[in-house]
Amino acid sequence: MSGPGTAAAGPGRRVRVRTARDGAPAAVWSDGRWLAVAAVADHWVVETGWWRDPRVGPGGGAGPVSRALFRVALADGRCADLAADRLRGGWRCLRTWG
Repeated sequence: MSGPGTAAAGPGRRVRVRTARDGAPAAVWSDGRWLAVAAVADHWVVETGWWRDPRVGPGGGAGPVSRALFRVALADGRCADLAADRLRGGWRCLRTWG
């Protein structure tokens, strides 16, 4: 999550995230340090492809998708869209701006 301005990266880039008890992001690893999430502005869930074979993965087509998405304000003044993969684990930063 480095650099000024707006960054968008297709499916996003992997990021390390610390979460609160409710599963919302509390901090994001950025530029060699933990950056606090000042506020969660929005939260939604995307579930699609549930009818597809879950054994099908990268290179073999798209399997099901279940992501919790969070639009957050970071302590340094930037905003970010973060996605938690609810099936495979891990987080991605989909976009940053500000």
